[in-house]
Amino acid sequence: MDMSDFIYYFTFFVTAAFALGALGLAHRAIRRGGNKKIYSNRFTIASVLSGLVSGIVLYYGMLWLLDILGYRVNVGHGEVLIAAPLFNFILGVVLVLPGRMVLQWRPIRM
Repeated sequence: MDMSDFIYYFTFFVTAAFALGALGLAHRAIRRGGNKKIYSNRFTIASVLSGLVSGIVLYYGMLWLLDILGYRVNVGHGEVLIAAPLFNFILGVVLVLPGRMVLQWRPIRM
């Protein structure tokens, strides 16, 4: 695994971690009596923004930082420069669906 792959997968991990953190905060707020609709919408926005931020800011920031430190990161023909932000955005959008299902979850009572 070269440095380009590491940065690529690290941004995926950060997107998932931010979305999971937003899910935890929204779930806690709902359990404390908050409005489900408001916190579900806030989770959706946070999840999509986490994909955009880690795909654009974090990915290009790490490439820039490593370039300043003297590590030349090989990005091939440049496909990954477009794919990383796009795939992180898609991951953020995809994580919205199971997250909203968990937030709307009601325990079974017998």
